[in-house]
Amino acid sequence: MSLKSRSFEDAEHAFSGTQKTFGRSIAPLILALILLSMVSLIALAAIGYFKIDDQVQGKLLERAHSALQTESLHLEYTLLEYSYWDEAYQGLINTQSAEFIEDSITDYLFDTYSIKISLALDVEAAPLVAHVDGQWIDMTQAQIDELGVSRWVKQVAKVDEYPFIVSGIQRYQGALYMIQVGRFINYDSEMPEEDGSSFLVARLLDQSYLDNIAERYHLPGLRLTSETNQEHPLKMALTQPQTGPVMGLWWREEGVVNTYIDDLIPAVLVVIVLLVGITWLVIRRDHENRQNYVNQLFELASKDFLTGVSNRREFFHLAERELNRSKRDRSPMCLLMMDIDNFKKINDSLGHEGGDKVLSGFTHVVQKNLRSIDVLARIGGEEFSAILVTTDKDTALDVAERIRHAVNIYPFPEVNSAPVQCTVSVGLAHWDGEESLSNLLNRGDEALYCAKGNGRNQVSIAEPI
Repeated sequence: MSLKSRSFEDAEHAFSGTQKTFGRSIAPLILALILLSMVSLIALAAIGYFKIDDQVQGKLLERAHSALQTESLHLEYTLLEYSYWDEAYQGLINTQSAEFIEDSITDYLFDTYSIKISLALDVEAAPLVAHVDGQWIDMTQAQIDELGVSRWVKQVAKVDEYPFIVSGIQRYQGALYMIQVGRFINYDSEMPEEDGSSFLVARLLDQSYLDNIAERYHLPGLRLTSETNQEHPLKMALTQPQTGPVMGLWWREEGVVNTYIDDLIPAVLVVIVLLVGITWLVIRRDHENRQNYVNQLFELASKDFLTGVSNRREFFHLAERELNRSKRDRSPMCLLMMDIDNFKKINDSLGHEGGDKVLSGFTHVVQKNLRSIDVLARIGGEEFSAILVTTDKDTALDVAERIRHAVNIYPFPEVNSAPVQCTVSVGLAHWDGEESLSNLLNRGDEALYCAKGNGRNQVSIAEPI
């Protein structure tokens, strides 16, 4: 692990209280947003199931009534085409024309509109023309009675307003029919024909027709049922005149939740993914901010603001750590104490701006001649220290001489068009394997004073203990 990484850990530990406070500040907000979103989804589902579904079921009942009324009205319009048509009166009542029956009943009413039963009736309710399932037949009296023809004719005879039609539901031969009966109307007078004749049409309410209604009116699963049907309980009764309810209608109860569950699940998943994504981004951003914040604290607390190298506080911390590591590993270590020669004169002649440029340039030169694992620090105004880890005395002397020579030839930036020339004095102390950091620093200082006393711009080696 590099010194920088270890220093970063120390800074994190030193400022752990601030970090945790900063890092935790966003967590409750994220948890609150997720919790609020989940509660909202559950509340939406509950409202849809318990409240909106009730309204939907009421709307379905209204829709079923409207569907039957509309279909009955369509059948009434079909009947009116014939009862208000003089040619139909002539062909069905007066002449019972086979050609008319074939063209207008079989090919039109039966094939086009699926009218299963068409009867042209006289005033006594006797079928003059009986067209059933696409065929012209002679109905028996039993069939006439089962269809309730006499009752229908008596009902329509009592109607005294245009269009002189009655309608309803009729069970016939085990099936259910939608019935429309209308008096034949004279085109000129717009009143019923004097002979009391009428026309009956019936449409079979089979499952195919109900499926068509279900699709057009959005009544899912529409089918016929009875009061005794436990699997499909009756939802709307179908009443036959005079006899009461004969059958009923059932449809599937598809509420909001059930109907749109396939649509809701992807939407919920999208919301969850978005929440997770947003949460991840927020946490990541918070982590990055925290790291940046710690970096800033670390820089402020451990680095020299001008040169960017370690300050005096961090130097002592890292130097103590390296000394302990060298003691544990039994590896060599050396200390360099460096002081820029005559820096006060440079600072006085060039000003603080020039002095700052010299310090920055000097730091640049020294760093280029050290390794990344070495520790460089500014411990005073123009005084710098360097710990050379795993370095013996001879190698340290080579490094010190290399630094001294590099400073001599380094082209420091000109200040006020005046060239700047610097030299450095270096004191070298080799750690003996047992001495304390304080003692090592004292020996390094003594060697530095010796270098300065001997004329500066040189390296002096501290005497062993």
